[in-house]
Amino acid sequence: RDLQQKAGQEPQCVLTMPLLVGMDGKQKMSKTAGNSIAFQDEPEDFYGKVMSIPDDPLFDYWLLLTDRDEREIADLKSACAAGKENPRNVKSALARHLVEFFHGKTAAAGAEEHFRNVFVKKDAPDVVEEFHLEPSRQAADLASILTRFGLVASKTEARRMINAGAVYINGRRFDPSAAYDPKDGDLLKVGKRRFARLRIG
Repeated sequence: RDLQQKAGQEPQCVLTMPLLVGMDGKQKMSKTAGNSIAFQDEPEDFYGKVMSIPDDPLFDYWLLLTDRDEREIADLKSACAAGKENPRNVKSALARHLVEFFHGKTAAAGAEEHFRNVFVKKDAPDVVEEFHLEPSRQAADLASILTRFGLVASKTEARRMINAGAVYINGRRFDPSAAYDPKDGDLLKVGKRRFARLRIG
């Protein structure tokens, strides 16, 4: 402010704030990065996108996007770290809260029921085998990842399944023309009954 005055400018205040990372849990949320959740997203898509975020930025979402008391958020974070609370339940509560804020209670309840029916009750088995992908291999293409995890016999079969629309990421059919950006917690599905949970690290 002193420098502005000396330069003949009107003194101004500067307000800084933390940035919200996108669904990849790394870069700031933006449409350009392809990691954003839009206000106008349909309730079911909105809910599903929130459920796809990694666990690490979960509590930043609670802090930056809700009016929940900071002490309550800290307690939730501690409970998850101690294994007393399941991060999935905390994420589900966040998804329901945000969808309700933008679309109303009825839409939020419907989106939550849809997610449970499609991605929890029917598609995914009770226990899904987890596979770990080193951060250095995150740039690997989807066909390579599916082959490495044993979800397909070869990269040729992987590409065939992808092009046939038989590969799903977090319940969404994978677009063959898109690049896959692996995220911690992604649920991979090939065909009707082959599943794997991706873990980064």
